[in-house]
Amino acid sequence: MSENHNTLEAIKAFFEISIEKQEIAFIYIGYAGILLRVPKGTLAFDLGKSLSKEAAEAIPCLDLLFFTHTHWDHYHAPNANRILKTTSSHIIAEPQVAEDLSSRIPHEYLITANPASPVTLKGYEVIPVVGVHPRPITLFHVTHKTTSIFHGGDSGYVPIKNQSVDVAFLPVGAPSPSCTPKTALQFSQDLIPKVAVAMHGNSKQMKQFKELVNEALPGVRVIIPELFTPTRVNLEPEQ
Repeated sequence: MSENHNTLEAIKAFFEISIEKQEIAFIYIGYAGILLRVPKGTLAFDLGKSLSKEAAEAIPCLDLLFFTHTHWDHYHAPNANRILKTTSSHIIAEPQVAEDLSSRIPHEYLITANPASPVTLKGYEVIPVVGVHPRPITLFHVTHKTTSIFHGGDSGYVPIKNQSVDVAFLPVGAPSPSCTPKTALQFSQDLIPKVAVAMHGNSKQMKQFKELVNEALPGVRVIIPELFTPTRVNLEPEQ
């Protein structure tokens, strides 16, 4: 069985998962790529060039698609177009990404992320956050009904106060020059998520992040994800 076939089967299985009130499910695409389901909602972050054409076209539904910056592993215009055609998703993007997309997709589907102007759309409340990276980067705090999410792109640490979340997808390192397990810990200390998902790093960095969080924030559950593996998470406190 080919790798691409396995990927398509994983996406199909992901959308067949039943999500209860206090649950989420996600697939880790690699780098900072996340496909996420919350109760009665689906969103995605940084589905870049590493996502195959066939996988992009296999996503059956999506409410919002976020892009943090223009690096290829986070943003790929052809895939954005494919996903938009299949799902009619709205795209919320860092300004340089939005500028690139402005001539490629209908303007009514595109929103430029502005930290001074939070967005409310399709039942989601989105707060853009300026991150730290060699290129301009925008991070996202997203709330949908009773579920709140933070996605950190591959940014270094920036203070995130008064924005506690249920789930934080946090970059821990390679190949980014900006983030490390320690910067991911700093995000965790600000956000105090119920669940922290390591991303954008190698296995050693992910394990180091988990160890740091276990020591500093024992109430925070850390997940080291497997590529293209549907993962269902109960957000209720572990007994």
